[in-house]
Amino acid sequence: MAMASNRLSYEMLHDASDRPRTQTESSTLLTTASAKGMLVKADAGALRCPVHNVPYGTPLKPGDGEDEAALYERFIEKHPSARDSFEHVAEHIKGKHIALFLDYDGTLTPIVNDPDQALLSDEMRDTIRRLASVCPVSVVSGRGRRKVESFVSLPELYYAGSHGMDIAPPTEGRWSSTSEGAGGTEANPALRAAMRHVDEQLRKALKPIPGASVEDNTYSITAHFRRCSCSEDGDRVKAIVHEVVANLVANPPVLEEELEFPELKVTSGRKVLEVKPMFAWNKGRALRHIVGVLKKLSGYDDLFCLYIGDDRTDEDAFAVFSDQVAEASDSAMESGQSDVLDGIGILVTTIPKATLGTHTLKDPDEVRQFLEKLAVYGERDGRTWQ
Repeated sequence: MAMASNRLSYEMLHDASDRPRTQTESSTLLTTASAKGMLVKADAGALRCPVHNVPYGTPLKPGDGEDEAALYERFIEKHPSARDSFEHVAEHIKGKHIALFLDYDGTLTPIVNDPDQALLSDEMRDTIRRLASVCPVSVVSGRGRRKVESFVSLPELYYAGSHGMDIAPPTEGRWSSTSEGAGGTEANPALRAAMRHVDEQLRKALKPIPGASVEDNTYSITAHFRRCSCSEDGDRVKAIVHEVVANLVANPPVLEEELEFPELKVTSGRKVLEVKPMFAWNKGRALRHIVGVLKKLSGYDDLFCLYIGDDRTDEDAFAVFSDQVAEASDSAMESGQSDVLDGIGILVTTIPKATLGTHTLKDPDEVRQFLEKLAVYGERDGRTWQ
């Protein structure tokens, strides 16, 4: 059947019944409304690697008698290049319908000092456009959805912003919907109102620190310290962010219309700290949601997911492909939502890290080269989406 949807619906996957969904239902906004019991409180702890006893995404240190070169060689042996061993990746894909998921910063574009200058190259955009003609492509980012949409500028893609808390389907192309409301609307007003308070307080508190900046991602707030000139200023940013969040949690502001101020958590990334509502929702949950929608709308049960990302938050997506951690990572979720999905995670990195990814790519340029190979495979040998 033709792929069609408007707003992706949280209820669509979490309704206990299996009755057929109407187009209106399948196009409902992903609403993170805790007041309706649609999301539950999450454990703030990160997934940990049992081998190295560190959170996934943490850089690894050489073992006894091992230098950096030997560590990297051992890491690549376990996590080979997806580009250089594409034939191995193709064996996984063979005979299945591909669904591609891409992080943005550090994956499609290099990490830059000014987050507003993380612009997509024309070459990368052309490659992604080519892929979107053979399989559904989703960009899953911690950035606000509308900002990522403006950076990528490809209306034929799915976009999941704020770590998947705000999801929108394509508005053009073979996966799009022409039904009313395809432009989408805002999610739970309590979250948005709370994040505005966080944004305001962080901007005020971090203003005296040279190089520090704050980015409003709609349903999360990011404090950047990459442009700070010294490590002491970076440490000050970290301390201030935690202090501001602790104060807001201890003394929550009164929101309009008696909306409840959510609990908050702070997560770390590459020279950034992110403040998010403490809900059981992350990139892995967003991936599960989109896959569920694709399966329901297409009727295909043989989806094979490729997820490419570079940061700790992408490990939550890699986890859904791992039978060792998928159930544990979703332990706070509704029953029946921890099934292992068919797919592989590809980590973008130049340094060894504890990861649930099975393959690696070094940088956005290698990502583009891998995606070009994938496009050729999809056009020539891939299973066609109807």
